Amino acid sequence: MKQIKFNYLLIVLSLLIVFQSCNKEKLARAHIATAGTGLSVKLTAGLYVLNHGGSKTSASLTFYEFNSKKLYPDLYDSVNNSSMAMRGVDMEIYGSKLYCTTDTDLYVVSAQTGQLIAKDVSISWGGVGRVAFYKNNLFFNTYIIDSTALSINENNHIPYGYFPRGSESSTFVVNNKLYQVVEESSYGGYDSLVVINLPNLALIKKLPLPGHVFSATADNYGNLYFKGLLDSLADPYDDNLASFISVINYTADTIKSNLGAKSNKSQIFAQGDFVYYPTIDNKIAVYNAKTQTAVRDNFITDGTLLTSPSAIAGNSVTGEIFITDVKDRVSNGMLYAFDNTGKLEYSFVTGINPERIVLLK
Repeated sequence: MKQIKFNYLLIVLSLLIVFQSCNKEKLARAHIATAGTGLSVKLTAGLYVLNHGGSKTSASLTFYEFNSKKLYPDLYDSVNNSSMAMRGVDMEIYGSKLYCTTDTDLYVVSAQTGQLIAKDVSISWGGVGRVAFYKNNLFFNTYIIDSTALSINENNHIPYGYFPRGSESSTFVVNNKLYQVVEESSYGGYDSLVVINLPNLALIKKLPLPGHVFSATADNYGNLYFKGLLDSLADPYDDNLASFISVINYTADTIKSNLGAKSNKSQIFAQGDFVYYPTIDNKIAVYNAKTQTAVRDNFITDGTLLTSPSAIAGNSVTGEIFITDVKDRVSNGMLYAFDNTGKLEYSFVTGINPERIVLLK
């Protein structure tokens, strides 16, 4: 009888060990690829993270490859033997190219190799800001770039930019229209949304916004969401600030509603039927885009705690949601990958202040 009990105990212990091993494998850290001089890579599907950097550190690009689970902590530096400029701002993939902006520079990089294709340094009008694309044209601030020729024509610009916010602005293209947030005053004040017809650049209308916009997204139901702070001159990371989300119908170009949102300078992201955004208590709120109602206070369901969530992106095929955590803003951050039920799949270390996520498909 004792022998039977002992064997049973061994079986239970073995199952526990196997179970724990599976969990460790699920949440295991990525294999860090060796960063060599002039690293040559051929990247497959994965995640790009643009790190803003710190007060004394430059922007950087982190890449995580899904299949190999390889992590390239600073891909741009490893491939090109040089650092990016200070303060990474925005990043998008268009065609085979990855476009990255800092406060002063525009970088055009091969999305599959990380190699620099072109760089525009110290742009005369100051501050590159957010980027958007339409039929081989790149839009940022008031300027337009031919994404094939990669040339800036300073005479070819959007004529409706009033004190463009630069690195803090939001530029969005949807429904053959360009939506650009502009500032109504050179010092503080509220923002407005300029709606421009593409491709003739004719002004359609200008809509008032209740404050200063930091992020924008579009859903599948004809809505644009602009998230920002009511006080444009205050510290954007102050958790006591009043914030808002303006919902714009991008068919009629009318303001549907202005929602109260307990949030700060962080991204808003729409995928499927839902809109996700970080709150001041470091949770991820979920809003139903179809019914225009709040769903729940926190998308995360497995108890994973975030210190200071910032960027959000997703995979529309798998339903996964990716969230960066800037932590203390002076040391390396983290990226967390969740399944569509809010359970953590894996995480990895990023650079300092990870502020943008883009999928390489």
